[in-house]
Amino acid sequence: PYGWRKRKGVRRFHYGIDLAAPKNTPVMAAASGTVIEARYAPGYGNTIVIAHSKKYKTRYAHLNKIRVK
Repeated sequence: PYGWRKRKGVRRFHYGIDLAAPKNTPVMAAASGTVIEARYAPGYGNTIVIAHSKKYKTRYAHLNKIRVK
């Protein structure tokens, strides 16, 4: 359990893990997958979302820069 979040007017409980690192620390994906989002997103700042399967995704948010390959 992570906390409550309001999205599109609906308040729901959201699950996740929040990890912090010093500015400019390179971020490596938790597992292989396909980048499905790489943009500035309200509430997340610079964000990258990787789909690992139809069931699992990882969101990397509040990034200093967006760089994917």
